[in-house]
Amino acid sequence: MKLGIRISLIIGAVVFATSASIGLISLQISSSVLNNTIRSGISDSNETNADLISETINGQLGMLSQLASRPVIRSMDWGDIRQTLEPDVARFGAMDLGLICAEGILRYAVEGSEVDVADRTYFLRAMAGEQNVELVFSRISGAIVALFVAPIFASDEPRAPVLGALVARKDGGLALSNMVVSLRSSFPSGHSYLIDNSGTVIAHRDAQLVRGQFNAIAEARADDELSSLAGFVSTALDQRKGMVSYRFNGHEMLGHFTEIPSFPWILISTIEAADADAEIVEKRIIIIAVGIGCLLAGLVVAFFVGRSIAKPVRRMVEMLKDISEGEGDLTRSINIHSKDEIGDLALYFNHTLEKIRDLVVNIKSQSGELNDIGNDLASNMTETASAMNEITANIQSVKGRVMTQSASVTQTNATMEQVSGNIDKLSGHVEMQANAVSLSSSAIEEMMANIQSVTATLAKNSTNIKTLQESSELGRSGLQDVAQEIQEIARDSEGLLEINSVMENIASQTNLLSMNAAIEAAHAGDAGRGFAVVADEIRKLAESSTSQSKTIGDVLKKIKDAIDKITLSTGSVLERFEAIDRGVRTVAEQSNTISAAMEEQNHGSRQILKASAQVNEITQQVKGGSIEMLEGSREVIHESKNLERVTQEITHGINEMAAGTEQVNKAVDNVNNLSNRNRESISSLVRAVSQFKV
Repeated sequence: MKLGIRISLIIGAVVFATSASIGLISLQISSSVLNNTIRSGISDSNETNADLISETINGQLGMLSQLASRPVIRSMDWGDIRQTLEPDVARFGAMDLGLICAEGILRYAVEGSEVDVADRTYFLRAMAGEQNVELVFSRISGAIVALFVAPIFASDEPRAPVLGALVARKDGGLALSNMVVSLRSSFPSGHSYLIDNSGTVIAHRDAQLVRGQFNAIAEARADDELSSLAGFVSTALDQRKGMVSYRFNGHEMLGHFTEIPSFPWILISTIEAADADAEIVEKRIIIIAVGIGCLLAGLVVAFFVGRSIAKPVRRMVEMLKDISEGEGDLTRSINIHSKDEIGDLALYFNHTLEKIRDLVVNIKSQSGELNDIGNDLASNMTETASAMNEITANIQSVKGRVMTQSASVTQTNATMEQVSGNIDKLSGHVEMQANAVSLSSSAIEEMMANIQSVTATLAKNSTNIKTLQESSELGRSGLQDVAQEIQEIARDSEGLLEINSVMENIASQTNLLSMNAAIEAAHAGDAGRGFAVVADEIRKLAESSTSQSKTIGDVLKKIKDAIDKITLSTGSVLERFEAIDRGVRTVAEQSNTISAAMEEQNHGSRQILKASAQVNEITQQVKGGSIEMLEGSREVIHESKNLERVTQEITHGINEMAAGTEQVNKAVDNVNNLSNRNRESISSLVRAVSQFKV
């Protein structure tokens, strides 16, 4: 097949494959992009509409808040407020305007009706300072109404108290529905509606659905055809934002839902899926038509490009055929007619022929010299091979000796490492012994300090014992003196008792004498009255003496009893003093014995401490020697490792030299063979080059 046809077919096939691939990819990408674009457009449009509805409602609430900030409204005087509100009803586009007082009573300006709304959510939110919108069943008309509520603040100051609320009542079927109906969709079947948090429709192009409080979730319980719509509404209530496909009235629908900012409502925008599919099909047809046009244009261009490329190539083929099959004329060249890549190809083809011509001329001139060099090279390589054989034998001999040296170095290194390990263990044992000796010395020094402390304490105790013994002697002698004095007092008290008994007898006799004198005085009559008085006084004195003697006798008996008890106690105390004296003597003797033992213990501890110091000094000398031996063994091991490493390097080098010599021998043989083949090739080359005309 001709090159021009092949190039045209190849380019056409590439154009076809490229166009088909691009077309299929474009269809796939465009379908996905269009689908995403449509979904994104619906999403963006619905979110924009939600913002628009929020701004519209907030604007109306703002107007109502401005109205609520008037001084006359803040006065809460219903007579003045009603006159003010009546003209604003039409301006606000409401069915009526009303005022809710703090008690929850709602009064309308136009209707003049009153109703209690204290339990309504919109009133409670307004009293909390929040403006809001709510769809409720009117307690006056019983219809669905939309209530726009704004709180009435006492002043413009932050956190001012709420006095009440201002209410604008609108038709519940139209107030929010008009906002939704005004929203436009780019699809014929597109429309939007609002639902609250229960799924009930609060704004729709069909006002009857709003007035009838249509709820797809509730209706689906009785109508299975609404189950798909109910599922869509449930998804919207759960997710609050997104897009879901569902089926309604026999049509596949595509619905987007999003929350209204600042309000608890969801705006739903829905279209038929067929509208989105029709737009995608239209775009696909356009892409296919454009792809077919590009394919036809590419095939035409491929035909002409193939012919233009093949024409100069054919000329070069004819020329190369003439060179190869003819006389080998290298003096010819191609005429250049273009300045494109084909012209560059012809130019460099001519340059290549020139270089080949020069190369052939050079090969002819050098082939003779190469033949002579090949002969010389073959003879030299024979001599080199014999020399390399001798070198190989010497290297093998050196290799054996190095291997023997390497084994000896390895064994020496192992022995030194074992010696070093033993020295290291010895150093550890010496270290442990030094620590033990140090601990023993410390313990002995501490024990000596304790012995000295005990000796000093015993010396102090000996002094105290002597003092105690002297005090005990003094106490015993004093107590003996006291006992003697008490015995004398006891003897004296016995004498006093005898005297007291004598005095009692005298008092008794005196009393008898006074009684006899009184009797005699009575016998004497008037002459004995004076004597009777004397006798009476003597009787009284005798009675008093008797009483005093009895008292003194009782006291003396108590004193005697106490002295007897003291005498007994004194004897017991004397016995205890003697026991204390014996104990003090025993303690003194034991203290002297302990002091002597402590002196002997102190002398022995000094001798042990001196011996421990000598052992510690010897241990330190042994430790220093072991450290020096360990360092020396480590240096020997280090040097032996260096020697082993050097030996291994020499062994490795010898092995490499041996391997190198073997390779050199092989290389010499190969070179010798190659030199012979080279000589034959040069002869063949000379014969081949002589065929070209230069």
